[in-house]
Parts: sequence; structure tokens; C-alpha cells
Amino acid sequence: MPALGPYDLHHRLGTGGMGEVWAATRRLPGGVVQDVVVKRVRPERADDADFRSRFLDEARIAARLTHPNLVRVVDFGEADGAWYLAMERVHGADLGAALKGAG
Repeated sequence: MPALGPYDLHHRLGTGGMGEVWAATRRLPGGVVQDVVVKRVRPERADDADFRSRFLDEARIAARLTHPNLVRVVDFGEADGAWYLAMERVHGADLGAALKGAG
């Protein structure tokens, strides 16, 4: 299982033009494990200053948002040359699946 900083990446949930999203766990002191989702800049875009700048803008905005219906940002940083944004993981159907089932 690949790792990114303090996160074990388990399986890719999706890929977009700028990044990829992984189901992951965060290793905390005392053997505590936290389920999270990690979004990181796609490896082939890691050296692209424009993509990195847009990713950093997204992280700044997402970290400031607080609402009961939004996932919370739990961490942001760089590890092994890759910028990442870690968010709480909400278990259940994704929006696409929910919309498909409703139609």
C-alpha cells in the first residue's frame, strides 16, 4: 500500500484534470487510525507551477469553509514532492451514485 507522508493510500476514488483522490488512513500517536480522503496533485503535474498554484488556492479556500454539509479539511501539506489536501471521509454513496439512483 503506497504512503504519502502520514497517510496510507488504500485505493483511488477518482482522478480529474488536476488531481487524484484516494481513500486513506492517517496514522496518529498511540495506534489511533483516522479514515480520511486525500487529494493530491497528479504526479505528472507536480512540477507545473500553474497547477500547484491552483491547488494551493483550492486548499486555502477549502480550509476556510465550515458548514455541517461540507467535509472538513483535516490537513494540508507536501510530502515526497507531492502536495496534498486531506479531508474527513464520509462513508456512503457518492453524489454521482445518488443522482443516478434518483433518476
